[in-house]
Amino acid sequence: MKERHGAARSLQVQFVLAVFCVYLYILMEWLFFVTKPSFLSGSGRFDQVIVLFATPLLLAASAAGLLLVVRLPALACRRDLPRAASSAAGLAIPAVILALALFLLVDNFTYTIFRFGVKTFIGWKSLVYGALVLVLAAFSYTYLQDIERKLLKSGRSGILLFVAIGLLLVSVVFALVGYSRSGSFDMALSGAVESAAKRPNILIIAGDGLNADHMSAYGYRRDTTPFIRELAERGLLCENCFTNASSSGGSIASMMTGRLPTQTRCVYPPDILRGADSYRHLPGILKTLGYRNYDKSVRHFGDPYDLNMRRSFDRANDKEYTMLDESWSDRLISLFGQQVEYFMEKLYERIGERLLHAFRVRAIDDAYSRVAAADEEGIGRPGPPGGRPPGRGERKAAPKVMKTVYSFVRESSAPFFVHLHLLGTHGPKFRITPNNVFSAGQREHANWMDDFYDDAILAFDNEVRNIVGRLEKTENPDNTLIVICTDHGQKWSVDKRLPLIFVFPEGPRGKRIAANVQNLDIAPTILDYLGIEKPAWMEGASLLSGKIDPMRPIFTVQHNVKGQGRIKGQLRLEHAQPKPPFYSMGTLGVLLCDRLYRLRLDESLLIVSQIRGHTLPCADREMLDQASAERLLIEHLEENGYDTRSIRQPLSVCYPDSGLAPAPR
Repeated sequence: MKERHGAARSLQVQFVLAVFCVYLYILMEWLFFVTKPSFLSGSGRFDQVIVLFATPLLLAASAAGLLLVVRLPALACRRDLPRAASSAAGLAIPAVILALALFLLVDNFTYTIFRFGVKTFIGWKSLVYGALVLVLAAFSYTYLQDIERKLLKSGRSGILLFVAIGLLLVSVVFALVGYSRSGSFDMALSGAVESAAKRPNILIIAGDGLNADHMSAYGYRRDTTPFIRELAERGLLCENCFTNASSSGGSIASMMTGRLPTQTRCVYPPDILRGADSYRHLPGILKTLGYRNYDKSVRHFGDPYDLNMRRSFDRANDKEYTMLDESWSDRLISLFGQQVEYFMEKLYERIGERLLHAFRVRAIDDAYSRVAAADEEGIGRPGPPGGRPPGRGERKAAPKVMKTVYSFVRESSAPFFVHLHLLGTHGPKFRITPNNVFSAGQREHANWMDDFYDDAILAFDNEVRNIVGRLEKTENPDNTLIVICTDHGQKWSVDKRLPLIFVFPEGPRGKRIAANVQNLDIAPTILDYLGIEKPAWMEGASLLSGKIDPMRPIFTVQHNVKGQGRIKGQLRLEHAQPKPPFYSMGTLGVLLCDRLYRLRLDESLLIVSQIRGHTLPCADREMLDQASAERLLIEHLEENGYDTRSIRQPLSVCYPDSGLAPAPR
């Protein structure tokens, strides 16, 4: 009887330790997220507190359940060995949680302060962190064993039990609050349809930072895009297309949702789609029509699930998303709210990726470093800085990635929707190969060199040729809708004309649109071709309607960048901490004809500039005066729920183009 009572007290202590370790783990991760730019930056303080207290509930309940499974059978056993084994196994549960928390703490500290961590230890070097995990696990077990022994001797475990139960009750209350707030939007796709007039395969191939004025398809003096020029002759070419966001994440989100960044608040990673916007998008509509969807982009900056684009792609960046995954996510959202579920997902992903990397199971995908260094492992991969030719493994990277695309297409009995975001033209340095044409014999000694940029565009054109040619061999070439586009202009600009070309199985051939269009028009155009009416929540216009107003205002945003520098030769972009009233947005612009009016929100400055190379310029008398442009921009902010009281009016005005006369007030 005495032994059984002691085992029960040991179980009680281990339960307390498990609960406390769970809350410590969640608290440290929560502090990491709230003190750096993250999806929580765009949340209110109360929502952040809900995430803090509601998140531990599921993990604590799971730890407690596992503890009972391990310990309860041994309570009825009179033998010492099974009891000792069950006690050791029970203590291992909080010890593992504590070890993982310490592992993340060490990794966060070393990477933040010294710029090295588990993801910078490549190959066999990663086993250093694998050994660290084992050391921390042993330390945690010994440390908690000592605490358990002291608590059992002191008899204070009862007080701590009440504290642990109190924490769980607080979490239950906040989980209920999260549950009550989770019903504020419908997870069903509003505007979805069950049938379409036609269901062609859909292939979107997007470059990164592509300027139309460097493409021969748009009249550039060098033949940088011979294949795309041929494609344009078979389809619809937009002469003056513009982005709705200066970053890949904001641009891709607006392209897929057909909604402006000022409406979704998805401007720059780690901004995410929230609420109903998470379920309202083109890939979601296509899935209801029976399409199988594939995305190849880059994690963190353009991945649909990193952007919280729910029920969108069956496969994204080599990760499968099944009906079971979606059902489990939806259930958690219904119970805890969307932000808590997203936080849980990121916690699982962060520790999972690091453990797999540390033990050499799967290398971590360091998207930030790859993009910042213009060093993409996969399709459209730029070469490493410094001008050295890509190694053998680097040359094989793109075919390996494309193999997964072709495999997905072959396995799809249903029509497919494939979105490819290629990084070869990203910059500031570009791919160096022995076959360079325009930069042959040169050394890439500076950033953004035109000759190397043109070669990167030529390489992009060749990739498009290979992709389209390969798909036409395996699929019906007369039943594929092809879209060629980009996310933003070079150097993350919003004042450059961008490529936008549609090639329809049956549709306009050799047609050109001179009026201003935007990436926001891509989704409505595709839906129109399928014979589907645009949902009420989707902005933009179908380019098949033939009714594009040349004076239609096109809104575009630029993210708020704190600054940039270089660490060990790698470009490092520092994103300013998002904060009210404009969060990630630094500039709001509106395009009218060939004129761009940009409002610098932090300076209350209006910048008026002219789009170079615009093919349908307007007369000065047709343009907005300063007061009208100012009113249009501020009204747009107010209509979308932004607090504009910090903007000083009237605005200061800047005309960087000397050819523009000051607009009258």
